[in-house]
Amino acid sequence: MKAINIKIRGQGGNSIFGQKNELYECFKLLQKVIFFTLVELLIVISIIAILASLLLPALRNSRNIAKETICKGNLRQLGLCTSNYADDYLNYAPYWYYGHNFMFSDSYENPFYDYISSGPHKENGLPYLAICPSGKRYDDDEGASVNSVRNFSYGYNAAISAYGFSIPPIKLDRIRNPAGKLLMTDTTWGGSGIYSRERFYFRHRNAANILFADNHIELWKWEKVPIDSNETGGFYYDK
Repeated sequence: MKAINIKIRGQGGNSIFGQKNELYECFKLLQKVIFFTLVELLIVISIIAILASLLLPALRNSRNIAKETICKGNLRQLGLCTSNYADDYLNYAPYWYYGHNFMFSDSYENPFYDYISSGPHKENGLPYLAICPSGKRYDDDEGASVNSVRNFSYGYNAAISAYGFSIPPIKLDRIRNPAGKLLMTDTTWGGSGIYSRERFYFRHRNAANILFADNHIELWKWEKVPIDSNETGGFYYDK
């Protein structure tokens, strides 16, 4: 059997295998192509990582704003429920003996519960309206027994929903300057008894949603909320 001698020829009829320099140059060119492709890939990955680091806080902030909006909707609905309750109870806001810990629950024959119980329930007999998606009053209190009391999110102004019996509550139709009077807010306290800044819960971007007696809502930072009822302006009590 005769051996077959095959020669591959390049341009001009010269053998490629005889042109070592040309082969070496091709190899170097291939290395450069692969090298720059990897560099470009690393650059793209780096850009994606930078964009993700910039976008994630924005997405987190968007979620917080969405929760804040739901909270405002809850407060506005609770304000309307309060008005309906007041129409049946001589223009007084909701309150009864166990109002501090059970204001929004179905416990102890709470009369206000009938005005807010038409919607779905979330936990422990509380309607969705009583729960802020950003937090509840005992979230930061490790010693609280949330099984014995209801862990809701909102509380009434002590001057409107009587806290104790030393000061008669203000009737809703007798409030001076309703647009400047606290009705309800995010709280760390209870269903009634909000008369100082320390009982607010600033859970929305270091601010609290505040429902005023005219049923409009504002988001206030800590420093804007009056320290207590001794400050002038009638935010808590009529002056």
